[in-house]
Amino acid sequence: MRLLFCLAFIACFAFPSHAQRLEIFAGAGINHFYDKGYDDGHYSSAYMDGLAYCAGVGIYGKPLFPNHQMGLTFKYMEINGGIDIEGGGLGAGFGLNAHAKYRTFELGIFPLNLKREDSRMEIHLGMELAWTYKSIMDGEETSWYMDIDFTTMPPKTFYVNDTVATKTNSEQYFTKFTPIACLKVGYALPIGHGFEITPRLNIGVGLKKRFTEEVDSTPKNTTIMMEICLRKNFPTPSPPPGAPAHPR
Repeated sequence: MRLLFCLAFIACFAFPSHAQRLEIFAGAGINHFYDKGYDDGHYSSAYMDGLAYCAGVGIYGKPLFPNHQMGLTFKYMEINGGIDIEGGGLGAGFGLNAHAKYRTFELGIFPLNLKREDSRMEIHLGMELAWTYKSIMDGEETSWYMDIDFTTMPPKTFYVNDTVATKTNSEQYFTKFTPIACLKVGYALPIGHGFEITPRLNIGVGLKKRFTEEVDSTPKNTTIMMEICLRKNFPTPSPPPGAPAHPR
Protein backbone atom coordinates (compact mmCIF):
# COMPACT_ATOMS: atom_id res chain seq x y z
CA MET A 1 0.00 0.00 0.00
CA ARG A 2 2.89 2.38 0.67
CA LEU A 3 4.14 1.68 -2.84
CA LEU A 4 0.69 2.65 -4.16
CA PHE A 5 0.88 6.02 -2.43
CA CYS A 6 4.39 6.61 -3.78
CA LEU A 7 3.28 5.78 -7.32
CA ALA A 8 0.28 8.08 -7.00
CA PHE A 9 2.54 10.92 -5.92
CA ILE A 10 4.77 10.37 -8.94
CA ALA A 11 1.71 10.16 -11.19
CA CYS A 12 0.75 13.71 -10.19
CA PHE A 13 3.81 14.85 -12.16
CA ALA A 14 3.95 12.10 -14.79
CA PHE A 15 1.09 13.16 -17.12
CA PRO A 16 2.04 16.64 -18.38
CA SER A 17 0.98 15.77 -21.92
CA HIS A 18 -2.56 15.01 -20.71
CA ALA A 19 -2.83 17.65 -17.99
CA GLN A 20 -5.14 20.61 -18.39
CA ARG A 21 -4.50 21.90 -14.89
CA LEU A 22 -1.79 21.52 -12.24
CA GLU A 23 -2.29 22.85 -8.73
CA ILE A 24 -0.77 23.14 -5.28
CA PHE A 25 -2.92 23.89 -2.24
CA ALA A 26 -2.86 24.30 1.51
CA GLY A 27 -5.50 24.92 4.13
CA ALA A 28 -6.72 24.74 7.70
CA GLY A 29 -10.01 23.93 9.37
CA ILE A 30 -11.91 21.93 11.97
CA ASN A 31 -11.99 18.19 12.66
CA HIS A 32 -15.21 16.84 14.20
CA PHE A 33 -15.48 13.37 15.77
CA TYR A 34 -18.97 11.92 16.11
CA ASP A 35 -20.83 8.66 16.61
CA LYS A 36 -24.49 7.62 16.62
CA GLY A 37 -25.10 9.06 20.06
CA TYR A 38 -24.76 5.70 21.77
CA ASP A 39 -25.19 6.46 25.49
CA ASP A 40 -26.72 3.34 26.98
CA GLY A 41 -26.62 2.09 30.54
CA HIS A 42 -23.20 2.70 32.04
CA TYR A 43 -21.61 3.90 28.79
CA SER A 44 -21.20 7.51 27.67
CA SER A 45 -19.04 9.26 25.09
CA ALA A 46 -18.10 12.84 24.28
CA TYR A 47 -15.76 14.30 21.68
CA MET A 48 -13.98 17.61 21.30
CA ASP A 49 -13.34 19.31 17.97
CA GLY A 50 -9.76 20.07 17.00
CA LEU A 51 -7.75 21.83 14.33
CA ALA A 52 -6.77 20.22 11.03
CA TYR A 53 -4.15 21.25 8.47
CA CYS A 54 -3.39 20.08 4.93
CA ALA A 55 -1.07 20.65 1.98
CA GLY A 56 -0.99 18.86 -1.34
CA VAL A 57 -0.79 18.75 -5.12
CA GLY A 58 -3.29 17.88 -7.83
CA ILE A 59 -3.55 17.25 -11.54
CA TYR A 60 -6.69 17.47 -13.68
CA GLY A 61 -6.92 16.28 -17.25
CA LYS A 62 -8.29 13.74 -19.70
CA PRO A 63 -5.83 10.81 -19.62
CA LEU A 64 -8.54 8.15 -19.96
CA PHE A 65 -11.63 9.68 -21.59
CA PRO A 66 -11.16 12.49 -24.15
CA ASN A 67 -14.44 14.20 -23.26
CA HIS A 68 -14.32 13.80 -19.48
CA GLN A 69 -11.98 15.54 -17.07
CA MET A 70 -10.73 13.65 -14.03
CA GLY A 71 -8.66 14.75 -11.08
CA LEU A 72 -5.94 13.07 -9.02
CA THR A 73 -4.70 14.57 -5.75
CA PHE A 74 -2.11 13.69 -3.15
CA LYS A 75 -1.96 15.49 0.20
CA TYR A 76 -0.65 15.49 3.74
CA MET A 77 -2.97 16.12 6.70
CA GLU A 78 -2.53 16.64 10.43
CA ILE A 79 -5.71 16.11 12.47
CA ASN A 80 -6.48 16.83 16.14
CA GLY A 81 -9.40 16.10 18.44
CA GLY A 82 -10.42 15.00 21.91
CA ILE A 83 -12.15 11.91 23.28
CA ASP A 84 -13.77 11.30 26.68
CA ILE A 85 -15.52 7.97 27.24
CA GLU A 86 -16.69 5.99 30.25
CA GLY A 87 -18.19 2.55 30.47
CA GLY A 88 -18.53 -0.64 32.45
CA GLY A 89 -21.10 -2.43 34.58
CA LEU A 90 -21.86 -3.38 38.17
CA GLY A 91 -18.53 -5.11 38.69
CA ALA A 92 -16.02 -3.10 36.68
CA GLY A 93 -15.54 0.06 34.67
CA PHE A 94 -13.15 1.91 32.41
CA GLY A 95 -12.54 5.38 31.04
CA LEU A 96 -10.41 7.22 28.52
CA ASN A 97 -9.80 10.96 28.44
CA ALA A 98 -7.23 11.93 25.85
CA HIS A 99 -6.17 14.25 23.06
CA ALA A 100 -5.85 12.45 19.72
CA LYS A 101 -3.45 13.61 17.03
CA TYR A 102 -2.63 11.77 13.83
CA ARG A 103 -1.00 12.46 10.49
CA THR A 104 -2.10 11.01 7.18
CA PHE A 105 -1.20 10.83 3.53
CA GLU A 106 -4.31 10.88 1.34
CA LEU A 107 -4.75 9.79 -2.26
CA GLY A 108 -7.81 11.27 -3.98
CA ILE A 109 -9.62 10.70 -7.25
CA PHE A 110 -12.28 13.12 -8.48
CA PRO A 111 -14.28 11.76 -11.42
CA LEU A 112 -16.97 14.48 -11.24
CA ASN A 113 -15.74 18.02 -11.90
CA LEU A 114 -18.36 20.65 -12.69
CA LYS A 115 -17.50 24.08 -14.06
CA ARG A 116 -19.41 26.14 -16.62
CA GLU A 117 -17.43 27.97 -19.25
CA ASP A 118 -19.08 31.29 -18.32
CA SER A 119 -18.71 30.85 -14.55
CA ARG A 120 -15.83 30.92 -12.09
CA MET A 121 -17.65 28.63 -9.65
CA GLU A 122 -16.51 25.00 -9.60
CA ILE A 123 -17.57 21.82 -7.80
CA HIS A 124 -15.54 18.62 -7.38
CA LEU A 125 -16.88 15.30 -6.06
CA GLY A 126 -14.69 12.30 -5.34
CA MET A 127 -13.15 9.84 -2.92
CA GLU A 128 -9.94 9.83 -0.91
CA LEU A 129 -8.08 7.04 0.85
CA ALA A 130 -6.23 8.13 4.01
CA TRP A 131 -3.23 6.22 5.35
CA THR A 132 -2.40 7.01 9.00
CA TYR A 133 1.39 6.90 9.18
CA LYS A 134 1.92 8.55 12.57
CA SER A 135 -0.34 8.93 15.60
CA ILE A 136 -0.26 10.24 19.17
CA MET A 137 -2.71 9.66 22.03
CA ASP A 138 -2.01 11.91 25.02
CA GLY A 139 -4.11 11.45 28.17
CA GLU A 140 -5.29 8.96 30.78
CA GLU A 141 -6.89 5.52 30.61
CA THR A 142 -8.54 4.40 33.89
CA SER A 143 -10.13 1.17 35.13
CA TRP A 144 -11.69 -0.17 38.32
CA TYR A 145 -13.17 -3.48 39.41
CA MET A 146 -15.00 -5.06 42.37
CA ASP A 147 -13.09 -7.69 44.35
CA ILE A 148 -14.46 -11.15 45.10
CA ASP A 149 -15.59 -10.03 48.56
CA PHE A 150 -17.67 -7.28 46.94
CA THR A 151 -15.40 -4.45 48.07
CA THR A 152 -14.70 -1.87 45.42
CA MET A 153 -11.03 -1.69 44.53
CA PRO A 154 -9.56 1.79 43.95
CA PRO A 155 -9.28 2.96 40.33
CA LYS A 156 -6.04 2.29 38.52
CA THR A 157 -4.68 4.88 36.12
CA PHE A 158 -2.64 3.89 33.10
CA TYR A 159 -1.05 6.81 31.31
CA VAL A 160 -1.40 6.59 27.58
CA ASN A 161 1.95 6.89 25.88
CA ASP A 162 2.24 10.51 24.80
CA THR A 163 5.49 10.58 22.79
CA VAL A 164 5.16 7.64 20.44
CA ALA A 165 4.59 6.96 16.77
CA THR A 166 2.77 4.09 15.07
CA LYS A 167 5.34 1.44 15.98
CA THR A 168 4.66 1.73 19.70
CA ASN A 169 1.65 1.97 22.00
CA SER A 170 -0.43 4.54 20.10
CA GLU A 171 -0.69 2.25 17.09
CA GLN A 172 -3.37 0.17 18.78
CA TYR A 173 -5.76 3.12 19.00
CA PHE A 174 -5.96 4.24 15.34
CA THR A 175 -7.21 2.57 12.18
CA LYS A 176 -4.60 2.41 9.44
CA PHE A 177 -6.72 3.12 6.35
CA THR A 178 -9.91 5.18 6.05
CA PRO A 179 -12.01 5.96 2.93
CA ILE A 180 -13.32 9.52 2.72
CA ALA A 181 -16.12 11.04 0.62
CA CYS A 182 -15.03 14.50 -0.48
CA LEU A 183 -16.79 17.65 -1.77
CA LYS A 184 -14.90 20.74 -2.92
CA VAL A 185 -16.54 24.04 -3.83
CA GLY A 186 -14.31 26.85 -5.12
CA TYR A 187 -14.28 30.19 -6.90
CA ALA A 188 -11.46 30.70 -9.43
CA LEU A 189 -9.78 34.12 -9.65
CA PRO A 190 -7.56 34.55 -12.75
CA ILE A 191 -4.26 36.37 -12.16
CA GLY A 192 -2.84 36.18 -15.68
CA HIS A 193 -0.62 33.95 -17.82
CA GLY A 194 -2.90 30.94 -17.24
CA PHE A 195 -2.62 31.11 -13.43
CA GLU A 196 -5.51 31.18 -10.98
CA ILE A 197 -5.94 31.56 -7.24
CA THR A 198 -8.94 29.61 -5.96
CA PRO A 199 -10.33 29.89 -2.43
CA ARG A 200 -12.39 26.78 -1.77
CA LEU A 201 -14.31 24.85 0.85
CA ASN A 202 -13.31 21.20 1.25
CA ILE A 203 -15.59 18.87 3.22
CA GLY A 204 -14.36 15.33 3.91
CA VAL A 205 -16.64 12.72 5.52
CA GLY A 206 -14.94 9.62 6.88
CA LEU A 207 -16.73 6.40 5.96
CA LYS A 208 -14.97 4.22 8.55
CA LYS A 209 -14.35 4.55 12.27
CA ARG A 210 -11.12 6.33 13.17
CA PHE A 211 -10.28 4.35 16.31
CA THR A 212 -9.77 0.64 16.82
CA GLU A 213 -11.62 -1.63 19.25
CA GLU A 214 -8.99 -0.86 21.88
CA VAL A 215 -10.65 2.51 22.45
CA ASP A 216 -14.12 0.97 23.14
CA SER A 217 -15.63 3.67 20.96
CA THR A 218 -16.34 3.85 17.25
CA PRO A 219 -16.48 7.50 16.13
CA LYS A 220 -16.11 8.63 12.55
CA ASN A 221 -14.93 12.10 11.67
CA THR A 222 -15.64 15.01 9.35
CA THR A 223 -13.17 17.71 8.37
CA ILE A 224 -14.25 21.14 7.15
CA MET A 225 -11.32 22.93 5.54
CA MET A 226 -10.75 26.32 3.93
CA GLU A 227 -8.07 25.98 1.27
CA ILE A 228 -6.12 28.32 -0.99
CA CYS A 229 -5.19 26.77 -4.33
CA LEU A 230 -2.66 28.08 -6.86
CA ARG A 231 -3.08 26.46 -10.26
CA LYS A 232 -1.72 26.63 -13.75
CA ASN A 233 -4.10 26.01 -16.65
CA PHE A 234 -2.74 24.58 -19.90
CA PRO A 235 -4.50 25.02 -23.24
CA THR A 236 -5.73 21.88 -24.95
CA PRO A 237 -3.31 21.13 -27.80
CA SER A 238 -4.85 21.40 -31.26
CA PRO A 239 -4.56 18.37 -33.58
CA PRO A 240 -2.34 18.80 -36.64
CA PRO A 241 -4.09 19.83 -39.90
CA GLY A 242 -5.91 16.90 -41.48
CA ALA A 243 -5.74 14.73 -38.34
CA PRO A 244 -8.93 13.53 -36.62
CA ALA A 245 -9.84 15.31 -33.38
CA HIS A 246 -9.55 12.14 -31.30
CA PRO A 247 -7.39 9.57 -33.09
CA ARG A 248 -7.91 5.99 -32.09
